[in-house]
Amino acid sequence: FLGSVEESIILFQLLYWQGKGRDSYWIYKSVDELEHETGITRSKQKTAIDRLIKKGFLEKTNKGLFNRRNFHVPVDKLCRSILTLHKKQDLVDRETSRYFAEIQPTQKEPKSTQRLKTKEYVHIRNELKEKLTPECWKRAP
Repeated sequence: FLGSVEESIILFQLLYWQGKGRDSYWIYKSVDELEHETGITRSKQKTAIDRLIKKGFLEKTNKGLFNRRNFHVPVDKLCRSILTLHKKQDLVDRETSRYFAEIQPTQKEPKSTQRLKTKEYVHIRNELKEKLTPECWKRAP
């Protein structure tokens, strides 16, 4: 969902600080401060922050006389993404369970046939994950 451990740590560290400073929207964090708080080095911070910005989970601007980096976590977008992911997972679970119930191995089948059906189940589940689109999520109950 977020990609890397570093992305998750930085996002949630910034989320923690959001609204706690003088500016209720922007969070000022230097490279050194963020490294001290998270243990994430300068280069890994840059990579993680760039990825979070690209995904739309983080906004960044440079402000003030010293051009300091400031961040904002768009909480509404983060929540929508989490809910969408949850909806998609529920839909995948329902569809694969329905399909697997149809191909459930019986006691009379040889073990090799049962293994093939189990492999097919895993394959179908992965295929469904890839093919489900946002339109499908909206139709999901």
